[in-house]
Amino acid sequence: MDVTTTALFSPDGKFALSASFDNTLKLWDLASGRELRSFAGHTDYVHSVAFSPDGTLALSGSSDKTLKLWDIATGRELRSFVGHIDQVYSVAFSPDGKFALSGSRDQMLKLWDIATGRTLKSFIGQAGAKFGSTNRLSLVWRTATCANCPIESSHLLVTKPSLLP
Repeated sequence: MDVTTTALFSPDGKFALSASFDNTLKLWDLASGRELRSFAGHTDYVHSVAFSPDGTLALSGSSDKTLKLWDIATGRELRSFVGHIDQVYSVAFSPDGKFALSGSRDQMLKLWDIATGRTLKSFIGQAGAKFGSTNRLSLVWRTATCANCPIESSHLLVTKPSLLP
């Protein structure tokens, strides 16, 4: 295993998913500490991963400019999302699991349909946003608006339901 770029808990708290510079995602059993599965398919560093709300799917973003959708139970790649023209640094599922967001070094935020893989909307012009010293964009999908929530320079909070189709 190479440099781990990110890690997160599964919705049920029993597993962890990590991403790495070895171009893979890894599923870990938290009780035993064992690696259960490796997800291979990206051709460059994996920067970001997300579990679907029900924990059955994973989404990853990579320096190969793609997002990939994975079946957690089998490790099989279900879909590749193509549309960014630079590295994908951040991915997130919507609370209902039907949509995904991705943030890229190409200064684009994209809204995707999970079922079809289509880009539904592209938000251009993130050049003026502050992404921190590494120029990485992190996405957090919020289900409620919070007027007084602090926004760190490395986070974009998506709070408006009007972003959905």
